[in-house]
Amino acid sequence: MGDSFDGSRHSGGSFTALSPSIVSTALQTAVLGPTVIAYLFGNICVCLAIWRVRSLRQKPDSYILASLAMCDFSWLSCLLFRLIWLYDFEAVSRLCEHFVIIQATLVHVDIAHICLLSCDRYIAILYPLTYTEIAPEHA
Repeated sequence: MGDSFDGSRHSGGSFTALSPSIVSTALQTAVLGPTVIAYLFGNICVCLAIWRVRSLRQKPDSYILASLAMCDFSWLSCLLFRLIWLYDFEAVSRLCEHFVIIQATLVHVDIAHICLLSCDRYIAILYPLTYTEIAPEHA
């Protein structure tokens, strides 16, 4: 792992972090930068597709997918948090407590979305002929 790993040491009551090497910072930025852009573009495309296509707006699972995409916008904060960590550790250390709470909340919200999608698909598979009558219609 060498010196390119930006691990941390916990000694006593203080926290000190090893600064990442220039190569490590460049590689992480080269990976995280396009990932942020792809993440943003993909979620925007999902929301726009559901908003523009009427047949998608009429399906209840599309609303769950749109809500999940909106929640995923918040996950961009994880990637941005990591990018900021690479360049300004002091700013990140002040926000760390709040970020952990936000991240834990987002995990639970994502799990709830996935459970809702699973329940919807279960109903669609279990009752394929009457699914459109069971699922509420949105005009």
